[in-house]
Amino acid sequence: MPSLKMSARLVAVFAVALSGVRASAAPTDTAIPVPDFGEDLPGATLRVQTDPSAVDCPPVRELANAVRAQLHVHAERNPKIRLTVSMARQDLDYLGHIEVEGPRTGERVLRVSGTDCAGLKDALVVTLALILDEAAEPSTPLSPTGPARLPRPLPGSAPATPVDRSFGVALGSALTVAFPRDISAALRAELEFSSGAWGTALGAFWAPKKQIRFEPGTVDLQLWGGQARLCRFFWHDGAETPITGLCTEGIVAKLTGRGHGFIHDQPQARPWFALGISASVSSRLDLPVGWVLRAVATFPLERDAFGVDGILGTAYRMPAVSLGLEALLRWRIL
Repeated sequence: MPSLKMSARLVAVFAVALSGVRASAAPTDTAIPVPDFGEDLPGATLRVQTDPSAVDCPPVRELANAVRAQLHVHAERNPKIRLTVSMARQDLDYLGHIEVEGPRTGERVLRVSGTDCAGLKDALVVTLALILDEAAEPSTPLSPTGPARLPRPLPGSAPATPVDRSFGVALGSALTVAFPRDISAALRAELEFSSGAWGTALGAFWAPKKQIRFEPGTVDLQLWGGQARLCRFFWHDGAETPITGLCTEGIVAKLTGRGHGFIHDQPQARPWFALGISASVSSRLDLPVGWVLRAVATFPLERDAFGVDGILGTAYRMPAVSLGLEALLRWRIL
């Protein structure tokens, strides 16, 4: 059974993971310049190598002081282990590679998204302190040689999110059924905002004209409107793993019918109010350009109908449910 202090350390590691740390299974191949001067730590010596792409990352002395403040076990051990930390920036992420040498060897690779190096610094401090505390307790083995991962969150805990906030625009099309009739298509445009595991979107859609045969003439249907969506995202391990989401949405639209070949061909318009549910698969929200695939089911709140003056029967009645498969490209603005 783990001790109280080790449980506290694991909780700290989980907190870092929830703030955006993603562990990678392979070390980065980013070129690293000449290392910074070394610093002594309880039971270890620390050296830092910083790539020019990550000049805002902390120097060795600042990092060592932060690690000392996090230690729970301060016992000196001989021989000491050697810790080498390499820091670099790659695209939108900061990368940290920790190499452990001595009686126990191993590697750990951290990847943190952010506009500065603060997130990577916090992740390195927690991880280095945990390595030193493990090395000072013989009953707690250090990971064997080879890449290691940060502990996963406990079951039921909130998922780790690769990006805190994102704002973007999405454009695409949809293949629809009974929207407004038979198999058809629609064009879509959306403004999306996400914060943590939640996201919202405001959008507009337009469905091309559909013609219905209604003797002795025809009726043209046209549907367009707007929608609002609220989504819950579910993250998975791995930076490139697609993100799944479940959404609810509300639709306000206008359905227009125009007759041809009748005595009275004046157009008629009906409001279309509907609620919908959807499931989506998408790329990471922090990418400059991403994609979204979504399956949607829409349920009108009222099933209105069109008729033609002087002719018995109903030319068109709104369906009880409409279905759609959407494909969109997303451009991140902020």
